[in-house]
Amino acid sequence: MDNKKTSLKILNYLFVLLIGIGLLLPAFGVLDWASFNKDPWIQAIPQSLENLLVVLIAFLMGRVFRIKKITFKSVISFWLLGAVAMLLFTITSWIKAPNTFSLYSFGAFLFPFISAVSPLFSLFILGSFLAPLLCEIQAKLTSKNFNLIWGIITFLVFLFTAVFLPLPNNWQAVVLVVALGWGIKEKSFLDKIKPIWAGLFALILLALSISLTVSFNEAKLIASTKFSFNPALLISYASPVYIFVAALIERTFRPVFKNITINQLYFLTPLAIVGQYSLSPNLFFYNTTTHRFGISKLKLLVIMAGLLILSAVLVLAVKALILHTSFGKMISQSLDYASGKDLLKVALDVKHKICTFISNHKVSLWTWTYFIVLSTCCILLMADSGKIDNQSAWGILLGQDLFVPVLSAIFLFALFAIFNFIFTRYWTSVVLVTVLTLVWTIAEKEKLLLRGEPIYPSEIQEIANWKTLLPMVGMGLVIAAIIVIVVLVLITIFLEKKHPIKMGNFKQRLIWLIISIVVFLTPMGFNNKNNPLYYISRGFGNVITFSNPKGDLQKNGPVLTLLDYLNIEAMQKPEGYSIDKLNKIQQHYSVVAKQINKTRKNDISKQTVIFNLSESFVDPTDFPSVKLTGPDPVPYLHSLRKDITYGHMLSAGYGGGTANMEYEAMTGFNMANFKGQIMPYLQVLPKYSKYPNMGQRFNYASAIHPFYGTYYGRKSVYKKYQFNKFAYLGSKYKIYDQKKIGADWYMSDQTLYANGLKQINSVKSGQFINLISIQNHTPYNNWYGDSEYNKEIKLSLPLAKGITDTNFATYTKGAQYTDQAVKNFINQIDKINKPITFVFYGDHYPTIINQDEIKKYPIKLHATTYFIYSNKYARKHGAKAKISKANYVNTSDFISMTLEQTNSKVTPYQALLTKIHQDLPALTINYDGETGYELVNQKGHKVSSNTLTAHQRQLLRDYEMVQYDMSVDKGHLMNSKFYD
Repeated sequence: MDNKKTSLKILNYLFVLLIGIGLLLPAFGVLDWASFNKDPWIQAIPQSLENLLVVLIAFLMGRVFRIKKITFKSVISFWLLGAVAMLLFTITSWIKAPNTFSLYSFGAFLFPFISAVSPLFSLFILGSFLAPLLCEIQAKLTSKNFNLIWGIITFLVFLFTAVFLPLPNNWQAVVLVVALGWGIKEKSFLDKIKPIWAGLFALILLALSISLTVSFNEAKLIASTKFSFNPALLISYASPVYIFVAALIERTFRPVFKNITINQLYFLTPLAIVGQYSLSPNLFFYNTTTHRFGISKLKLLVIMAGLLILSAVLVLAVKALILHTSFGKMISQSLDYASGKDLLKVALDVKHKICTFISNHKVSLWTWTYFIVLSTCCILLMADSGKIDNQSAWGILLGQDLFVPVLSAIFLFALFAIFNFIFTRYWTSVVLVTVLTLVWTIAEKEKLLLRGEPIYPSEIQEIANWKTLLPMVGMGLVIAAIIVIVVLVLITIFLEKKHPIKMGNFKQRLIWLIISIVVFLTPMGFNNKNNPLYYISRGFGNVITFSNPKGDLQKNGPVLTLLDYLNIEAMQKPEGYSIDKLNKIQQHYSVVAKQINKTRKNDISKQTVIFNLSESFVDPTDFPSVKLTGPDPVPYLHSLRKDITYGHMLSAGYGGGTANMEYEAMTGFNMANFKGQIMPYLQVLPKYSKYPNMGQRFNYASAIHPFYGTYYGRKSVYKKYQFNKFAYLGSKYKIYDQKKIGADWYMSDQTLYANGLKQINSVKSGQFINLISIQNHTPYNNWYGDSEYNKEIKLSLPLAKGITDTNFATYTKGAQYTDQAVKNFINQIDKINKPITFVFYGDHYPTIINQDEIKKYPIKLHATTYFIYSNKYARKHGAKAKISKANYVNTSDFISMTLEQTNSKVTPYQALLTKIHQDLPALTINYDGETGYELVNQKGHKVSSNTLTAHQRQLLRDYEMVQYDMSVDKGHLMNSKFYD
């Protein structure tokens, strides 16, 4: 008799061990490997057996819970064991793969059912609560009635699963309660069946179920039926067949299974977590991309054995923690106390303690809650009609971005702590944070509506131009903001007098001040993959793409987006980059330059070259969906198209990006090479004492801008460019012939060209002039009265917020004035007896068409108008009237195109730019909001980078390395002859 008991006990342990091994198999990629196998049987069998194992465990759990009394202490013990196992496993995952860090991981072991990491772990907790109730119900019903009721529930759950398959993990735990319920049932008709027949019948049913699954997967049966069917239903947790098979297996091995204990279920808890955790395969050296194991089978077996031992040790350790430590004993006593009371009474006790804690810390809790709510509201305000990327903004915030408002609130609380230390007044500090946050949020929303992008940290200094910025925003919004601020000030005064709150003494406020300063230093590590803060930030859901600034702003909100963009590296280091490689590039393109210069006769420094950035200029007839019934607004430009270099320039911005287009034109570098949407004038150039540009080959270089010169740091930029002169409103160089058209706020193009002509005539030798217009800048407030275009030009596409047909008519009339001014300017330079080449380009589309239409017209709404004109004298002395490959170009192509048209010799760097223009499609940023560049052919169509030849790819690599040297590195090539 004793031998039989010993044998059964050994078999019991062996079965539990086999169950543990079965639970671990998914962690080693077995299911993933099987799903990608071509053999349908290999695809079906592992998943079928794994699901059956889970159902069997649920069934056996019911058997155990029926026999053993489940107490509140048992529930907490399950949770504590799983929490410790999950914490250890999560920490291991973070160490091996830091990018997997997420605050949801904390939820995984604190709230297993909500986080849904493991259906079985969730079932251990849920089943512990439900088992006593089910036992009580089963005791009150006859066996027949219980079978009827639970059978109906089983069928309804199966139908529910059929509709919503595949179910989330937390719902799968609910489904498994069905199997647990059948396990709790005390008597069954299966008791009358002999074990051997029960086992045989179980094998037949299992084989039949798997065969049907394979058949459905192979479409042998689906082809002959008129209804669709998901074969996964046959092997799901809700399958009545699998529940019946589990019952048959239990009947077959009842002498073994009836001795399973709660301690053995404890042993299976960590194994269930490891086996059902989605990141497990990658953690255990299985590559989910190649579907191969990274280590030998022997090592896998050793790891598996180690996990089984570790699980047993963990159970003993947790028990020891509860039984033999003072902290554990306190917990144990609390659990014993709770176990002896009704769960409702326990809940009331817990509620009382929570209420007491809230009462004692109500100010801090209220403040934190308020800042989380404020952060959430600011994020929701960034959404497009309640949606982000066509998904519900609420759905995103309550799902994948749940902790984003929390991280944002941490920074708001840090700011509050700083103000609280300075002013020692609670309400004043709260209102100051609120006002600053709301003002920033509204400003972000305005720019988002106008330009489809956030305010970059580099643009904050533009607040110095507030006098010219306020009219662009609209006085209505400014007045409303002032009223709100006044009201908030009055409320603050009232609260400080009637309900004063003092939060913390001097020492506490000083500690919070220090902590807050440290908090505001953390964003410096948000974009550095070698910094733990990078992964912690993303663990909160603060994921930054940089290639899609609008998406960054909408998902992360105005506060985090500002902090995210504070410290970004302009470019990623190109593969193979080194000083030695730069020297080889210089040597190579020195040879290329000599080859090009064999056919070039002119010296660019002896010519006059004018680059003219025309603010927001696009041929109005090029707008998608335009309908024009009136006169051609730009007849002169249209008359030039056939005879000169004329086409479309691919802008890196829509509704903005002026300084970036100027940067491309002046330097030949391309925005597509940068990591994200940055502003080189403010984020790249300041670190260099001088910077390569088109003007450096001339003895005299100047810039003229009939507006304020403080925008985009231009005054500093032109010093880096080593310009001799920068004339702007208020500078020491006078802007002559200041004229405005109609009620327009801005100086006319006529004023710009008058000053341009004066500059041309002031220097006898060659010179470079950079003209920057302002006439057609937003807004378009019907400046010109009742023009002929008010009724004769329309757009059928949706317009931007606040834009009407009248605004577009005003813009069109402004383009007409530009056309007339250009005509007059070209007529004037044609009369001058020295070689002059005039490069005219619109920097970007105006914000007239709704930016959402960019998805439909990505290239069209970034293709502005440009031309290159060489005057009569220049054409008589070797310059070309027209060059090839001009239909679609980038702003960065203008240097090489100008040199080609003027038949001028090139430097090694300009030789590189020449090859980029001649041998590659037009290069620009990715208009789909993704990282990397985009290629556009001469027909205006996208070109796949897969079509590039080895020569073209090498050109791009060389170009990228040269730009990296002048964007992130120390500008090694500036000290060579590369740019001269």
